Parts: sequence; C-alpha cells; structure tokens
Amino acid sequence: MPNRSVASLKKEEIQLYIVVASAFTWDELTSSPVQHMDELLQEKWLWSEVEEEWEEKEPRGYEECAFISYYVYSEYQMRAAIPLFQNIATMRKDLVPSLTELLELLENRQKLWETI
Repeated sequence: MPNRSVASLKKEEIQLYIVVASAFTWDELTSSPVQHMDELLQEKWLWSEVEEEWEEKEPRGYEECAFISYYVYSEYQMRAAIPLFQNIATMRKDLVPSLTELLELLENRQKLWETI
C-alpha cells in the first residue's frame, strides 16, 4: 500500500483490513515462536508444492509454531500501519468512517498488548 496512490484505495480494502483486525482475539499471545518474521519464509514453514504431501499429512504452515507466528506477525504489521491509516483518513474523507472503525480496533489491541 505505501507505493500506491491514496486515490486508488477502495473502501473494500479497508473493510478487508477491518475483518483481519477483528480476527486478532488471542489475548494470551505475547510473542511469536519464531524470532523474526523472515523465518516464516524458510522452506520448513512454507506449503509444499507436492500435492501428495497434502493428502498424507497436515501440510506445512499449519503447525502450531507457524500458525501462531503468522497470526502474531500479521497483527504487528497491522499495528505498524496505524500512522499510514491515520494519514489516509486526512486525505480521503469518504473513507473516514471505515478507517475510524479500523483504527479503533487496532488501538484497542495495542492497549491490550501494553497491559500484558
């Protein structure tokens, strides 16, 4: 989103961000099992291209460590984007109601994390 024009942003995109932010409900998660988000790009965490693996066992990426890490780092990325969403709200009055909802969700989550 940082390299796009604000004019090209659609309300549906903000709604998608709201859905993602609404999914952050696991208050007990305070850290990620992997030390850095880039570790999730290692082959051991990525889904296999071999279809037989999908039939024989649970595919990679669904293990608890990877799943929790994807979840936690997604929340980190969304919270890091708060200033960007605030900036967009100053330029796109038509998106203010949706952006306000999104920002409230993210800021409430931030308060939860600060108490842990």
